Amino acid sequence: MNSIFCNIMKFLKLAIFSCLIIAGNSSAQQDSVRVLRSVPTESPVLDGVLEADWWGSPVGADFIQREPDEGIPSTEGTEVRVMHSPDALYVAFRCYESDPSLIETTLNKRDRIWNCDRVVLFLDTYHDHRTAFFFGTNPSGVQLDGTFRNDYHDDDDWDGYWEVATAIDDSGWVAEFKIPYSTIRFNTFDEEQSWGFNAFRFIQRNKEMSYWQSVSRDHRERVSEFGHLEGLSGLTPGRGLEFRPYAVADFAEEGATPLQGENNWENLGIDVKYRLSTNLTLDATFNPDFAQIEADNEVINLSDYPVYLSEKRPFFMEGADIFDTEMELFYSRRITNPETGVKITGKIGNTRIAGIAARNLNEDEETEDFSVLRLKRDVLEKSEIGLLFTDKEDASGGYSRVWSADARFRFGDPWSTNLQVAQSYKPELTNDNWAYSLGSSYSSDKYSGSVWASGKARNFRGNDAGWISYTDYHRVGTWMQWAPRPEKWGIRRIGNNLNGGLEWQVDGQFREKWWNYNNSIQTMNYWYFGFGLNQSSYWRRNYVDDGDPYEFSDNFGNFNMENYSGGSYWVWFETDFAKPLAFDIGHSQGNFRDGYEKEIWGGVQWRPKENLVLRLNSELDHIEGVTDIEDGQTTDYIVSQLKIEWTLSLRLFTRLNTQYVHEDEAYLTNMLIGYNFAPESYLYLVYDDNRNELLGWDSVQDRKIKLKVSYFVQI
Repeated sequence: MNSIFCNIMKFLKLAIFSCLIIAGNSSAQQDSVRVLRSVPTESPVLDGVLEADWWGSPVGADFIQREPDEGIPSTEGTEVRVMHSPDALYVAFRCYESDPSLIETTLNKRDRIWNCDRVVLFLDTYHDHRTAFFFGTNPSGVQLDGTFRNDYHDDDDWDGYWEVATAIDDSGWVAEFKIPYSTIRFNTFDEEQSWGFNAFRFIQRNKEMSYWQSVSRDHRERVSEFGHLEGLSGLTPGRGLEFRPYAVADFAEEGATPLQGENNWENLGIDVKYRLSTNLTLDATFNPDFAQIEADNEVINLSDYPVYLSEKRPFFMEGADIFDTEMELFYSRRITNPETGVKITGKIGNTRIAGIAARNLNEDEETEDFSVLRLKRDVLEKSEIGLLFTDKEDASGGYSRVWSADARFRFGDPWSTNLQVAQSYKPELTNDNWAYSLGSSYSSDKYSGSVWASGKARNFRGNDAGWISYTDYHRVGTWMQWAPRPEKWGIRRIGNNLNGGLEWQVDGQFREKWWNYNNSIQTMNYWYFGFGLNQSSYWRRNYVDDGDPYEFSDNFGNFNMENYSGGSYWVWFETDFAKPLAFDIGHSQGNFRDGYEKEIWGGVQWRPKENLVLRLNSELDHIEGVTDIEDGQTTDYIVSQLKIEWTLSLRLFTRLNTQYVHEDEAYLTNMLIGYNFAPESYLYLVYDDNRNELLGWDSVQDRKIKLKVSYFVQI
């Protein structure tokens, strides 16, 4: 054990030294901090027209590019102004255009405004230089919002209640924002507040990114380098009480059973949000329903482990960033069917706090209780330390608990160091139950790299409430990137990545070594292509009972080891998906266990109108000679998806998602029609079915229809 630890430390020292040599003396100078002053107002009308009140407020102008020409003025003029009333913040953008006919916009669902002109404002409301909210829109008035954490990690999962109005005119386009203080969090102990602030504009035809407070390629968007918004006084956050009651009419058909209603008191529910203080929020949900959430994409999974599924449910998404650690010890998709849930999030002084308690009904109709507590404290200038506790208990009294301590240190702008240790507790597993993760990374536009080490003892159990890989290992690795920008020969940027690693079992038995090289090339017209090579020698953990006695065990069960080695390669190509017609294609092949694998994937996207998008994806996996897959016979796995999104207006939208799974000979259809009939209030009609033939109505195996209405009330 000691010799393994010494080898790990020697590896880390060597890798860190290598990264330092590559990084050289790269550094970046921050420009002087800009200041914009907000002025008091009453309640200006939001209509996309800048009234007289706006012209009397200070102007933020002279935006500076980050892309495509770093450090020079934007090609088109942009102005931003800020006013505040006792209950809301107002922000206005005037985006000048020499030719307004060149403005590009899309009409899409919320948070989907990436391939068009847009503006975004950033607010560091605690002025802690670490966390922030952002709000954006495009010329069609589609909303974008989200949060920043740890200075530069952004996330658009958070959705708040706010308003925006836009208009295109002879001078360009205008966006007016109204952000109620009840939507955001801030401190109220200062009579006049100063917040961190920045403003961003994207011009699609040039792929031009420009900022009011300049942002470099090396640093990208960082809360610690925002400008300042001053003059904020007389802010009253209000009571901050929100209700979202809902009702569902539910109809289902299984097999030959005719379509019938399943409607009772369980078809009613409510979500509640209450501001406990200006910096603490309570969320509660009772009998939640997620009928409007898009179905998970089907994938080909030939590994020995489950597929990771992204969280899409609003109750778990908002504020989820605070639970993030190097080891994912809280994975909210473990709560598969919540009956009730309560969540508290916010910040007290320099400490962020979050807690979740939820009751779940699992697949066996058994009750489970989940509890999670997270504390994270700001230390030094840009660092933090934290604690995480998770607990899952079943109806019989069994439990699975994990505690964890973590730290993230940034002593210089390019460098970041992370450390986490954890221990699990289950009644029958009281030793060999530890885990750790540590690493250091360097990040800049041209040079980046990281070194890391991690390990988990055989009896560590983190998958009851979290998502971790198998246990019983020590692992070390490194990654280095060199990404020059030649900007000639038709090439804008080349990303070269080299990474590799080693793995042992905790008892010292060597189990894996691997390396790969991959690159990505960006052309001047924003097409991309690349290739990669991989070589490995490893021992696979085979959990299948083949009659032989098991030699090992971990958190997934008993297993025996099988040794394989080999290599693979892959190539890929994609066009600019901001264009009306775009496609991507890729191919890989190489050794797979004791056989061979060939894979091809691709997709086509067509946007005939600004409010209609059609996307077709397909993947084929061809397996030859793998003993434990169909006894070594040649086998093909195919998954395809057709997705259509048609946004008729900002209030009315539709979605069709049809997937084909060759292995099951099944077509899965999910269709949604949504209508936003009042602020944050929706009517949804959802249709799901499973059939054996794409157009065969008689082949439908299961069918579900839901009609859901939710209404938003704010007090």
